[in-house]
Amino acid sequence: MKRPQLVCLPCLLVGLAFSGCVPFAYKQVYTPGVFGNVSDAETGDPIADAHVFFANCDDEGVQSIKDGSFFLKTVKLASFGVSFGLGLPSHDRTPAKGELVVRRDGYEDFKTEVTSEDNRQANPIDIGTIKLAKKK
Repeated sequence: MKRPQLVCLPCLLVGLAFSGCVPFAYKQVYTPGVFGNVSDAETGDPIADAHVFFANCDDEGVQSIKDGSFFLKTVKLASFGVSFGLGLPSHDRTPAKGELVVRRDGYEDFKTEVTSEDNRQANPIDIGTIKLAKKK
């Protein structure tokens, strides 16, 4: 009687790994969602059409509207790791952060680091009023 051969044991293990039986948690990195207003530092008047964006991010950002308000949604920056079929999220609660830039012709650029407590936080951050100073 012939014994069954296990010549393809590595193939079997690889097949199991990709079948969803062996999940590997991955991590996703986001910029936080933010909203606020842009105004002139001297007069307090709202500034329309200011470009609001996160530096080092492919997303184009948004323009402030007539009343100076803006809303910048959460943007996914990267994913790390592999998920073998199941795609379980990481339990790591890394802060979502990014350098927020506000730019308007005739004004100095405004830059600030924005951080949320959890990169899976659904609530956007109210950063209040950003006051732009005119260029000298």
